[in-house]
Amino acid sequence: MQATTQAKILRRSSLYIPAYNFTGYGFVRLGSLYQAQTRTSMEVGKGEKSSRFLCTTSHSQSPTSSGDSVEARKPPSDGKSSTDHAADAQLTPKDLEIHRLHVEACQDEKRQYVDPSTGYKVFTAFAHLRRGRCCGSACRHCPYGQVNVEDPAKKKHFNSLFYV
Repeated sequence: MQATTQAKILRRSSLYIPAYNFTGYGFVRLGSLYQAQTRTSMEVGKGEKSSRFLCTTSHSQSPTSSGDSVEARKPPSDGKSSTDHAADAQLTPKDLEIHRLHVEACQDEKRQYVDPSTGYKVFTAFAHLRRGRCCGSACRHCPYGQVNVEDPAKKKHFNSLFYV
């Protein structure tokens, strides 16, 4: 096995969507909190038709730790995280509709969806992860924290439940 590519991405914590990237399939967690994650592509086998697999490791966990138990991953008793409880009171029906459209588009592996209030096409987090870097356009669902936006005044701040 030989590591061929390393790229840093940002990882959110509550929603799984498939992310197709440079070398294969992987799953990226999206939600309200970001954590840095390192992706390493591993090449297995020899020849032109060798398989490539995507391994993900979090910086906060060592490969030998067993702290990723099922009990540690259980949500609170009602199935909502503490950020969901706080965000329920802050979200308008318009915001909830945008969130629902974004989640559905990501689950269907679509790159864009139409904003119901403006009619504009909006890139999904799935499209950004597939691109592999921040485009610098201050996109609404940028999973990279809009790091390539040059003018800080252009950075957009939205509800933290589903926006940057």
